[in-house]
Amino acid sequence: MTRTGWIAFRNFRLAVLAAGVASCSQDAAGPGGVAGEGGDPPSPLFVSNSRPAMASLMAPSANTPGQPAFNAARSVSGSATDGNIAYIALQSQTAIGGATASITNTRSGAAVTTTMVDGGFDPVPIPASSGDNVAIVVRNSSGDVVANFNNTVPSRRPPKIVRTSPGRGKTGIPLNKNIEIVFSEPVIESSLASSIRLFRGTQEVSGTTTILQGVTAAVLFKPTSNLEPNTAYELVVTNGVRDLDNDPLDSTSRVPFTTGTSVEAPIASVTIIPDRLSMRVGDQFQAAAVAKDAAGNEVTGHEVRWFADTLPTVSVTSTGLVTARSEGAGRIFAEVDGVTAGMSVFVSNGLLAAASLKVAFDSSSVAAGGTLQIAAVAFDADGNLLPHRPIQWSTTNTSVAVVAPSNQPPTAMDPTWFNGSAPPSLAVYWANISGVANGVARIIATIDGRSDTAVITVGSSLPVVAFDVIPDTTTLWLHESAQFKGSSVNSAGARTPLAATDIQWESSNPNVASIGASGVVDARAAGSASITAHWSTYTATILVTVAQVTFESLSAGGTQLNGHTCAIGTDAATYCWGNNSGGQVGRPTVLGAELEPPASFFTKPITVAPGFAFKKLATGSTYTCGLTASGEAYCWGHNPNGELGSNNTSDSWQPVRVSSDLTFVDIAAGNEHHTCGLASSGRAFCWGLNANGELGVAGMFESHAPVTVSGGINFTSLSVGGHHTCGVTSDGTGYCWGDNLHGQLGVGTIASQTATPLPIAGGLKFAMVTAGEAHSCGILVTGSLLCWGADGFGALGNGTDQGDTFVPAPVTSALKFSAVAAGPVHTCALDVDGHAYCWGANDAGQLGIGIVTPSLFTTPQPVVGGLTFDKLSVRGAHTCARSAAGPWYCWGNNQTGALGAGTSTTSGLPVKVLGQP
Repeated sequence: MTRTGWIAFRNFRLAVLAAGVASCSQDAAGPGGVAGEGGDPPSPLFVSNSRPAMASLMAPSANTPGQPAFNAARSVSGSATDGNIAYIALQSQTAIGGATASITNTRSGAAVTTTMVDGGFDPVPIPASSGDNVAIVVRNSSGDVVANFNNTVPSRRPPKIVRTSPGRGKTGIPLNKNIEIVFSEPVIESSLASSIRLFRGTQEVSGTTTILQGVTAAVLFKPTSNLEPNTAYELVVTNGVRDLDNDPLDSTSRVPFTTGTSVEAPIASVTIIPDRLSMRVGDQFQAAAVAKDAAGNEVTGHEVRWFADTLPTVSVTSTGLVTARSEGAGRIFAEVDGVTAGMSVFVSNGLLAAASLKVAFDSSSVAAGGTLQIAAVAFDADGNLLPHRPIQWSTTNTSVAVVAPSNQPPTAMDPTWFNGSAPPSLAVYWANISGVANGVARIIATIDGRSDTAVITVGSSLPVVAFDVIPDTTTLWLHESAQFKGSSVNSAGARTPLAATDIQWESSNPNVASIGASGVVDARAAGSASITAHWSTYTATILVTVAQVTFESLSAGGTQLNGHTCAIGTDAATYCWGNNSGGQVGRPTVLGAELEPPASFFTKPITVAPGFAFKKLATGSTYTCGLTASGEAYCWGHNPNGELGSNNTSDSWQPVRVSSDLTFVDIAAGNEHHTCGLASSGRAFCWGLNANGELGVAGMFESHAPVTVSGGINFTSLSVGGHHTCGVTSDGTGYCWGDNLHGQLGVGTIASQTATPLPIAGGLKFAMVTAGEAHSCGILVTGSLLCWGADGFGALGNGTDQGDTFVPAPVTSALKFSAVAAGPVHTCALDVDGHAYCWGANDAGQLGIGIVTPSLFTTPQPVVGGLTFDKLSVRGAHTCARSAAGPWYCWGNNQTGALGAGTSTTSGLPVKVLGQP
């Protein structure tokens, strides 16, 4: 793609709906243009000459023509960037139907996007010099080009009036109205006092004239007292008004208007259009602030104070021009008369284009004068949600229904409209539909040129001509349930939801997929079945495919609050589910997903890492690693300290190769931010955070690639905890290194840290060792279970939660154990007969004892359910184990879907991961 093509694409991606602004219409003055430089014909497009950007922040005195000296006179400021800038404006009613305008300097590639209001837009600053060509592309709400303009930046051009509020011939103007005049470029404040006047007949009305702060190139005339009711007035703007080059206004303009009897109410709310935005570094967007009174009427002619938060991600000029500075998230604010609104801005150079859009319903109805809320979500080509994108809402018939974006979620809407579950709130785009008159209108949502439509019937119902059921096809995991819904379809294509119990449902194969009277389908066996729905005289059929999977291995990961899980199927595919705030589930992240609970998570297994066949997975706090059959290590997810081992700290939702030519036979991911691998030689290598020597090397804070653990020891297994690491050698000797603040190294003393592997005290021989957040446990070759380190939550299993233990101490149990796994504040183990026991914290049900309680359990508690297990995995606040019969079960914290059961309901009972026979 050429640079020009890329600029056009970028600008289109930033397009936002102007309907929300247009519904609060600005009044166009309608003064015609006059001949400009070189006898230019009148034109609705205004392109000013360029001036130094920083010089535009101050103005030369009108009393010293041609002098560049600066004084205290104020002017309307433009871009705060260095270099020259020109101002571009388009008169109202010029490009009817336009929603956005993309303005590009074709020489430099500098570009900015702005909203359209009544077919035009106010002045927008763009970096440009004399002689540069400026191209303007106007698009409608569907992304179609409705107008193109090109003009050359002149060396000199007089200012013009773009619009006034009130506009020429307007009636019913409030008696306390602030009069606003928008010029084509900034003007000198000291030139305004005698050049902008208001008359009642031949009598001049007293008032003050000032620069209107916060609105580009705007001036405010404020009458000293309220105007008279039902009276004709005339605003006169003469060529005494001067721009920053001291050029006079092109001509005198007269704007008559008539007052009514009302008084403009105080400002009650402020909205920034758009309320959220995704940008690439370097993008610019002209935001707009809309102020309204308590009744919802727009209030104009008031100063706007623009400001940003303290983060360096985005900046905003005094007139609302937003610039993306660096990747991250920031906030832009607009304050009008003490009322403030905010806009979230997310900056990422990895933005993906929208491939499809889905509105919350195909159709609905609303009474004339009534309102209805609608929502939409956008997806990329892989089906991932795309939040914070500028969206255009439009209607095909404004005389029947109008639509405007809304910053507020609905007060009442079926939360399961999105794939049978509630979508993450940050990825939902809301709008309000208002019924105007009886009839049918189609409401269209558009992002990146992709659209979806809802048919809205206003007033009287039209005849029903069909019956429809959603979804028309679906694939369910074995043991999954899904709600099917039916709608009647009228002659205009509008759908009216029907009560599921009013529909007769039947399945062609209930053994595969059964359906009850409420329309809930239960997936019972692998295969396909047709669901037939009968309503009135109509019939609809849905094809249901039930898929199943067998997991060969599974790894539980995550933090105390947000867990995720990954597994390898017998089909060699990789499956993940749960929290995806850092891309650890193997899908692109939703911006803002770091919130608690995060916006991005999956409640059932999804296929990830296509093209990879891993033989082992290791899930860490917010990342995942996999080991191929040939010994190559790959990791994906959050990477603040290099825990992915890819020689950088960039996050990646796709597997990236660990930067090493080593052949690994094992890999372990930690509770915090480091990872270790066991090479075929038996040597241990680690990467990531090294704040406490957990990588086994001294003298570095972190490493973004594998480094050799010191000591020259060959290991047969490794376990990575919070800020410490443990390993076992072929003769059963256990070693630990890293943080030892709580005695988690088990060396008999407390030391702040050590980068050298130290033997665990007592000369013990271990079959395995597991490292938790700040404690460790090990099973001796005799089957006895010992733990050591932090005991604040009873995770040592020795009957107390009061003291740390610096050397291995027996767990309170006479049982012999075959496996043990330590989490941050709980521990689980399997006895030699396969029975599972857990102890420690149970605030999320992670002990599997059937209840969720903040109580601590300081001795092993049997996991309920009567199952026996042969494999075990613990991380964060959930636990997973493979039953002797084959399926994997999980229990504990499920607020991000880490249990894989298709819900976000926490469970103190083992639940089977969906899809397994």
